[in-house]
Order: sequence, then structure tokens, then C-alpha cells
Amino acid sequence: AAKSSCWVFLTRSTIDPSCLLLANKQADGILPMNFSIPKRLSIIALFMLLAITSAFAEKVVFVTTDHYPPYLFTKDGQFTSIYTEIIREIDDRVDGYEIEISVLPWARALKQVETGNALAIFPPHELPDERPYIFPYSSAIAEEVTAIFCREEVFNTTPRVSIPKDFHGLSFVKPRGIEWLTKPFLDAADAGDLSLQLVNSAESAIRMLVKSRVDCYASDRNSLSWKLRELVETGAYSPKEDGHIKQGPVLQVLHPKIGYTGRDDGRFPFMADWIEKIDDAISEMKTD
Repeated sequence: AAKSSCWVFLTRSTIDPSCLLLANKQADGILPMNFSIPKRLSIIALFMLLAITSAFAEKVVFVTTDHYPPYLFTKDGQFTSIYTEIIREIDDRVDGYEIEISVLPWARALKQVETGNALAIFPPHELPDERPYIFPYSSAIAEEVTAIFCREEVFNTTPRVSIPKDFHGLSFVKPRGIEWLTKPFLDAADAGDLSLQLVNSAESAIRMLVKSRVDCYASDRNSLSWKLRELVETGAYSPKEDGHIKQGPVLQVLHPKIGYTGRDDGRFPFMADWIEKIDDAISEMKTD
């Protein structure tokens, strides 16, 4: 309320004394005491302008998850990673908006966008058939390579080159809401040619793989490497005792983007302007 009041008085010929006192206090810790009054007042006005800009910035909620290292994860209580740094850089470059990141399980994050309660989600892969409620998308912010990973002994008997025929008869695990496993494998599971278990997180899926509870798992290459290294460091996985994990065929090269809800029902009237500014910021970052 105080910031809005200050805005009103800045549009008049007089200045609210309470606003001046607030800005003056902010300036006291920064400005030398020997600054002239005109200089001091001009810098105080700058403090007030910055406060007003912040107060009137449109807050935009981005939903995401922290179960996708090294792209998205929490460490020592701090949510950080490659993609959050990209989003924060975009936030710094876009005027008039303030991004607020809400961390949820991935399935819940998707539901927030599906119901139109959240404007944006990152970093979904563009899957129009599986997620028709997400549209449009930003330009790509990264590149990910997904592949089939199996226990080493799976490849000792058969080359496993043909997809999905060479993987018939094997057991797979898939995290809910994560679409790394491509349609030919899903169709084979529906036909009973291979078995498929669903779990709540990628971490649960990887633990099942290293402990021989399933044969194979489709994953982003960097994400799986990160998690395997973490399990080794914590003693939860020993390649020597539990067996090695080997990469099979590459499934796809994905380009993660920011996805926007297509079901907001006019809840975000500024969406078109926002999307244009986001793409401009991404383009600038790629150029830089």
C-alpha cells in the first residue's frame, strides 16, 4: 500500500513526506553525508522509482520440479541447476514482469498448467499428442539426448539394435509424467511384448534399475549419469557389486522449452506480450 501511495504522489507536484522519509532511509546507508541536497534528492528519487517498478511488475508463476538433476535439483536446501539459472537470466532481461518459481512433483506441475492455474512450466518437451493443453512454447533453451539404458548383462546375449523388437521380453520402468520412452516401446508394452512399471520419480526408477528390479530404463543421458554418480558417492550403488549400466540406442534429441497453458480462459491477459518478450530474451542470450 505504501508503494502505491508513493506512486500517486510522484504524479503530483508534491511529494508524500512518508515516501521521502522511506527513500531517505534507504539512501542513508549508501550516500556520503557530504552529498549536496540536489544530488541527494535525485538519488532518493531513483530509489523511489525502483521501488515503484518492482511494486507494479506483473508476477508470473512458473511451475517446475526438482527431481531432474543436473537440470533441476535441490542441494543443501537450495533449489538450483542449469535451467533455473537460465530462467533467472530471462527474468533479469524482461521488463515489467517478475518470475516466481514454484517447485512441485512433475505430475502436479503438469496438472497446474493443464487446469490453467499456472501460466508456464519448464522445461517440458514438446509433445502435442500427450500434452495438448500446453501451447504455445518458447524457443528452445537447451538440448537433451535420451537413450535406452539397461543392465550390462542385457547386452551380452543380444546386440539390442532394433527398436523395440530387440527389447521384447524385457522389463522397463517409467516415471509418471516423464515421456522419455518413445511410442514404439509404449505400444509394445500395451501389446504385452515387454513389461512396463510406472513409478513416481526418476530417482525411484534408477534405484530399481541398479538393484536389478528391472532390466531397462529410458532416460536423458546427463540426468542418468548425474544420478548414478550420486548413488555411488552415497554408497547406495556399487557398479562392482550391483553390476554396470550400459547405454543402448539413442531414442531422440530433445529441445526443452518453456511451455504455456492453453487453458487459462483469459486469466492471463498479458500472455501475448509476455511470450514475445521471453522469446526476445532467449534470442539475446543465444546471441550473447
